[in-house]
Amino acid sequence: ATSLSTNLIDCASATPYMAVAFQWYTRFKYINEYPSSNILGAMVISKKIWDKISPQSRNIILDLARQSHGRIEEAARKEDEKCMKILLDAGIQVYRTDENIKDEEVQFIFDAAEKTRNNLVGELYSQELLDRTMTLLDEYRKEHPEDTKVIRIE
Repeated sequence: ATSLSTNLIDCASATPYMAVAFQWYTRFKYINEYPSSNILGAMVISKKIWDKISPQSRNIILDLARQSHGRIEEAARKEDEKCMKILLDAGIQVYRTDENIKDEEVQFIFDAAEKTRNNLVGELYSQELLDRTMTLLDEYRKEHPEDTKVIRIE
């Protein structure tokens, strides 16, 4: 039995695809339109092995990885769209973030995310990597104010 089926928890962060694949949607009544979950993956090669690969072969590997990533991302989005229809057909209601969420709720989420990011420094990534990532995110938000999928705190 899962935590959802035993009512130990009453919500879960999942993509539409995950909710359908794991049959979690049978326990859901609502889904938030705000994308709060994504899937991360990586191809990991040790530096020792990477250094043994010729620069020409490294470039081929990186090019193939980029191409594959694009195809995987496109396929995942299509599957999420199909699964979202399944969720809606099952009667799950979409909770519209812009209509229902309060500023203090958004701030709570942002504060929890910041705390989590900071707690993982030194365990999963360096402070430098986190700082660079946050800088890139800030730059993206400034350059793309039209992106309505990004929740901003002004």
